[in-house]
Amino acid sequence: MKQPTMARRTGLHSLVLIVALVAIWQLLYGWVGDVALASPLATLRYTATLFASESFASHVLDTLRAFGIAYALSVVMGLLVGFWLGFDRLSGDTLEPMIVSLYAIPKLTLYPILLLAFGLGLSAKVAFGVLHGVIPIILFTLSAVHNTKPILMKTGRVRNLSQKGRAPINSSMPGRKIATSARIAPHAPLGGAFSNAPI
Repeated sequence: MKQPTMARRTGLHSLVLIVALVAIWQLLYGWVGDVALASPLATLRYTATLFASESFASHVLDTLRAFGIAYALSVVMGLLVGFWLGFDRLSGDTLEPMIVSLYAIPKLTLYPILLLAFGLGLSAKVAFGVLHGVIPIILFTLSAVHNTKPILMKTGRVRNLSQKGRAPINSSMPGRKIATSARIAPHAPLGGAFSNAPI
């Protein structure tokens, strides 16, 4: 009985929040007028017109394609770089602070550079999505390798594993940081692809 009650309360709170935000939006529109802000009703009408337009579906497909490519590249590049920095302790300790600092930079400040490098089109959207998604995966993978227990590495050497990376992969992948990074990372390239979408 508690779970339905909590769900109802959460839904009610969400509804109240939405109504309050729309009311504040309408009040701001009445204060500043059409010059600075559109009304909620006008926004809904424009949204309906946009959804019904012929170009909307093609733009959505282009954005989703950019997201798919950006996510795949982010996972592959993030895992490769993360494992490299994790195994090479000197490189990891040297580059990790730089990567963290790069991730803290607002990505929109790098957008003009990406436009100059890739131009308008699919490549720019993919690059912007990769810029958002690859760094979290690198950091998660690097942390997972660093936190691998030494006994697992010794076990791998005793069993003569052909690849030295198999012990960290087997110990950290299932349900741990690397799997978590691959699971939560899609929002980053998706945001990057949408922020550069033509719609």
